[in-house]
Amino acid sequence: MSEQHSSKEQTEQMRNDKEDGGYEEEEFDILDLPPRKDVHEGRKEKTSWKVNAIWMRFLFVVLLILIIVMLSFPYWDVWFGQTFPKPGFIEESPYHEHITVER
Repeated sequence: MSEQHSSKEQTEQMRNDKEDGGYEEEEFDILDLPPRKDVHEGRKEKTSWKVNAIWMRFLFVVLLILIIVMLSFPYWDVWFGQTFPKPGFIEESPYHEHITVER
């Protein structure tokens, strides 16, 4: 009830101020404005990135896990029981068959 009462009072106060000339619009002279170059010249600051401590920890853990995985890759054959084939001689299988025609 008090919220409605206060909003009505505010509305009436704004109407009174408008009638009294409290909310007059100012007219701007467009030709009097400074050039765009002068206004934006001072804004050559670099954008600073703020990295939260939680993200830093997350990135550190991910980097640490990647390093551990890369360093332990040669030992995976021993740990998982020779599941990866050893690189050896690989025969090249042609995609076509050679046919000779005799007359």
